Amino acid sequence: MNSDDKLNIVGIDGSYHKKESDFILYEMVRKISGSFTESSTKIYSMCDIQFCRGCKKCFKNERCDLDDDINSISESLNQADILVFYTSVYADFINGYSKNMLDRLSYLTHIMPFVGKYCILIVSTYISGEDDSMCYLYRYFSLLGFNKQIVISLPKLEFLAASASLGIVVARVYRPQVPL
Repeated sequence: MNSDDKLNIVGIDGSYHKKESDFILYEMVRKISGSFTESSTKIYSMCDIQFCRGCKKCFKNERCDLDDDINSISESLNQADILVFYTSVYADFINGYSKNMLDRLSYLTHIMPFVGKYCILIVSTYISGEDDSMCYLYRYFSLLGFNKQIVISLPKLEFLAASASLGIVVARVYRPQVPL
């Protein structure tokens, strides 16, 4: 935990499907923060994130020169004890919005600033692309230094509702097959 003895949780919503992502992400953050006496939360949703220009100034300046939300996200991640990252899958992989965000943060993979921090990675899909997306997120966040990860796959809300009414558990936790 940070020096102020307050658990800092950052949630990142990597989806445009607000009804679904809001429910899943906010519920996960609420449950985590409710387990601690003192916690603060910051949720990023519908952020302004431009495409990387490949200028490599982030390597020199340790921050991006583009004027959007990515530096605020990066600063919050530095303060976080736990990250909860949600993404939905389109066309067999994480969606473009999430991928763009992760591409913009990728300069941090060279310094691994999040060693010792926890992250919960949530993938929501109609099953197609589940394994590839979960594997990619596990590897990517490992490169950022998050060495305490839980990767969860959840079907879309319609499937969750239908399976819950039948008493079926449909969530799956990813377990990497090979070390990094």
